[in-house]
Amino acid sequence: MRPATPAILAAILLAACNAPQPEVPDEPPTPQATAPAPAAASRPASTDRDSRPLDRTPATPAMPPSGTDNPTWKEAAARGVAFRAVGQEPGWYVEVGGSGAPGLHAVLDYGERTIDIADVQGMDGDQGYRGIADDGTEVVVRTSDGPCFDGMSGHRFPTKVELTVGDNTYDGCGAYL
Repeated sequence: MRPATPAILAAILLAACNAPQPEVPDEPPTPQATAPAPAAASRPASTDRDSRPLDRTPATPAMPPSGTDNPTWKEAAARGVAFRAVGQEPGWYVEVGGSGAPGLHAVLDYGERTIDIADVQGMDGDQGYRGIADDGTEVVVRTSDGPCFDGMSGHRFPTKVELTVGDNTYDGCGAYL
């Protein structure tokens, strides 16, 4: 067999490019019935599970447990943390100490960034905390009373939280411990 010449390759490419294009219908196709799924009876009934329908019950009940019942929150309270909050997408949490000039520890962006502030001031009317990180970034934790549901964990909390770190804002839930 001899190798294809450039003229033969060009002819093949030209033929492929000039091939007729499929016609596009004026109307979208109508849905067609699909073949029925095999009946459960046709499967071997080796266990009760095979004959039971799938459970479509949500993973969390209508009134999920309090997030502060979580061992992580109890440990934080035992360490003297006065306020703790969590949020998702991206995952983050913040803890504020309980002394007169509480410290703040925040883990942001799924653990990619950590901020520690030694001197954090309470905001007027118990509406949160604010401080300045060593690099000059302002950090503000705004709190508002009201039920808050963390969809990722399925827990409820008594406080809504907005954490602002520089130009980034994180929403979540929290509790005074």
